[in-house]
Amino acid sequence: MKVTAQLIIITTLYGCNYDGSQKDPEESEANTWHQLDEFNGHLSATFSSTTFQESESASLLIQGNTTISTIDDGNIVNHYWGTYLSTNRDFPNVSNNKFLASIGDDPYGVTFTKHTTGWPPIKTGYMHENTHYYPDTLFRSAEWVKNHSKEGRIASPNNRGAKKGFGIFNKLDTFLTVVNNSQRCIAVIYTPEFRIETHDYETHTYYFDYETYPIELFEGDINNCEFVNYATNGKDFFINVHSNNGALKITSTGEVTKIFDSRVTNLFYHSNGDLLLQSDYDLYISSDDGNSWSTLWSNTPSSALSFFSIEDNLFYYTSHNEIIRVDYDTPKKEWIKLNNTGLSNIKSAITSITEFNDNVYITTSGEGVFYKSLANFNSPELLEPATRPSEYIHHKKL
Repeated sequence: MKVTAQLIIITTLYGCNYDGSQKDPEESEANTWHQLDEFNGHLSATFSSTTFQESESASLLIQGNTTISTIDDGNIVNHYWGTYLSTNRDFPNVSNNKFLASIGDDPYGVTFTKHTTGWPPIKTGYMHENTHYYPDTLFRSAEWVKNHSKEGRIASPNNRGAKKGFGIFNKLDTFLTVVNNSQRCIAVIYTPEFRIETHDYETHTYYFDYETYPIELFEGDINNCEFVNYATNGKDFFINVHSNNGALKITSTGEVTKIFDSRVTNLFYHSNGDLLLQSDYDLYISSDDGNSWSTLWSNTPSSALSFFSIEDNLFYYTSHNEIIRVDYDTPKKEWIKLNNTGLSNIKSAITSITEFNDNVYITTSGEGVFYKSLANFNSPELLEPATRPSEYIHHKKL
């Protein structure tokens, strides 16, 4: 049943008889984005941020131009040069606590670390004497040719058309990527194999290899296999390979189901369990992993919105450094612009937004890292009615 309703999208709220000079100084300070001094000069270009959990400790990883940086409790910052994650700077190379990188002598190969007991993971291809670093090759072009008698290349960030990195791990340590194999697009699933051994009456489970399952998707030239979006619900995978080939659900055992037939330009799995999909400027939502879809928003401002989740709330950021909360699951169904005091004058673009340790962190393409307390992150923008821009008020139909 199709339900028609009037959706009023408001990104500025309140504002009646509001006088900015009446702000409480402490409240104003709490609602301001603060810049971390440690990211300046050649360290000011930051491209992605990812939380990384190791044993009982956690860090926020900031991927820079030639560095990987960590932020720990108390905003303690450390920078590392020439590290494993410096490969392919524009893309987040961490998936389910695995570090992904290309192989030094194979630009179309991919490797990852499966154990680290020290930080940082050092350059690809060898073990540093002070860091337990064990690289494992998932895909190597020469090996692919040997096993399949045809040239293969992974749709990785080394290929300029790729959107979302090398591939994605789910929570079962299964890895999915897409390979172009001489005019054919092939999804490749890497499933970990384990062995159980007993020593001194203690049972240990050891990872020892990955089993490969190639799945032919469709015929297509190299360019059609390069544009890949990946998402996972922790078990199953969701991908679209080139915008004209719809969206697929692939289980960890290799079962493939087409879940969307039309052109797909963006995929995002929300932390509350909803799958979001953009078909150009129309945004669709599925609460059952793609079995059924409903239209959430027509005529979106971008065909690939930069979505992110914080505390099961959905947000996106814009090319104008605005942060928008999407309250689609509330009765009012509002799109609310958040307070961006401290960001309004920066000229660099936002590249990622991540929650970590009761703060929210923003990386930018040229002005370093900003942070704000999680408690104040959700504050809406407050403007006087006379200064409220009319373009922030839209009327849409669901």
